[in-house]
Amino acid sequence: MVTLAHFSFLLSDEDFYVLNTHYDDRGIKAREKSSSLILSKIAPLTSSGKLVVALGDLNSPADEEGYRVLTGHRYVTAELAVDAGLQAPLGKSVNTTNDKEGPTTFLDSRHALSLRPSLSSGGKKTRKMTLSATYGERNTYTGFSTWTRPTLIDYILLADNWALQGKRAGEDGWGVVKYGVLPNHFDQGVWVSDHRMVVVTLRKV
Repeated sequence: MVTLAHFSFLLSDEDFYVLNTHYDDRGIKAREKSSSLILSKIAPLTSSGKLVVALGDLNSPADEEGYRVLTGHRYVTAELAVDAGLQAPLGKSVNTTNDKEGPTTFLDSRHALSLRPSLSSGGKKTRKMTLSATYGERNTYTGFSTWTRPTLIDYILLADNWALQGKRAGEDGWGVVKYGVLPNHFDQGVWVSDHRMVVVTLRKV
């Protein structure tokens, strides 16, 4: 099931879409098919060039098809990169997607932090640097016990359409300036949830 919301800014005529979903926690194939169904159903929105944000508990680690279909198989973990003969620093992801026809897929906000050029001592632009590093925890699911093995299964994804590509092309577009995972376990052993909250700040520049 997907809940789709359509928002408009009060001070401009710009609008955007947010969809929320919660995948089955047992069926790997069901999660894969859910992602394919979502991409096909929202294709008119993602192809419109408007900002489209997808978020929720996918119950899919990054190496499962539930996640990889939504993100166009563009992310490969460092461990998988080694298996594929690719080089990637530990904990990083690499893009292994070739341009192909099909519905617009999504970028993972934790890998899409905005870049800005750093300056050399002579004032010349050199290599690009991330505008902000991720903060907080990495894993998002913890259960209600410290004995549970934590995993990363909750995401905030952004449709890879002109709303983001415009920024990469030097025009006005949306960018991720902050990504964080907040704690869910506090003093006196209080658990506010079995998941940690994922927080993302988007800014149009």
